[in-house]
Amino acid sequence: MNYFVFLVVYLLTADWHTIDFFKYVIGKKRGMSQVVKDQWIENLVKSKTGVQLTKITLAEIRAFGFMASSPPLKPSMTLSFEAYKNLSNGEKEWLILHEMGHYVLKHSLKELITQVVLISSGLLIIHLSLIDSFSALVLGILLGFLTLQLAKFHEHEASIFALNHMDDPIGMVKGVEALMRKWPKRSIMRRILYRWDFSMYERQKELAEREIIRREK
Repeated sequence: MNYFVFLVVYLLTADWHTIDFFKYVIGKKRGMSQVVKDQWIENLVKSKTGVQLTKITLAEIRAFGFMASSPPLKPSMTLSFEAYKNLSNGEKEWLILHEMGHYVLKHSLKELITQVVLISSGLLIIHLSLIDSFSALVLGILLGFLTLQLAKFHEHEASIFALNHMDDPIGMVKGVEALMRKWPKRSIMRRILYRWDFSMYERQKELAEREIIRREK
């Protein structure tokens, strides 16, 4: 029972953002996605990262986009219909390079390895120490939050990657502002359990604004 409590609490804490994402997608009508061929995006990715992006999927998702793969697998990028249709090229450049940052920096692979290691460690601790259910619950929360902090750091790292490869950082400012309008300040639970939150948007916007000033000097 303690193993089950730990595992469920850990996954809910570490992966609530992902769980909520797929809950939203499943709630949508089937077929709300399509694979597109966009030469501008492919050329942008190749010129900025050296990676050949061959699959771009548009989908009805809450986020502007996500990267579902990591080397050695080929990159597979998903963008929302909203972002693809409504963002300017400068804003798309930020979004696409942010998602490619996740791929180039192998964030999905690192997070998978981290979760396997922490889950294994938690189960081993329970096995060796014979802790009760409440202690298993606390352990699941603590290790889950540790995983979540790594995910938040990866979001920051991907934004730095995008900023360093962008032609004009104003696209990042405008793109983050669009996200801030889409995801306004919400409850403390969103700040705690999501990879992205309003305070992170503000930090990313400040980074881009400082980069604009630096390039103008």
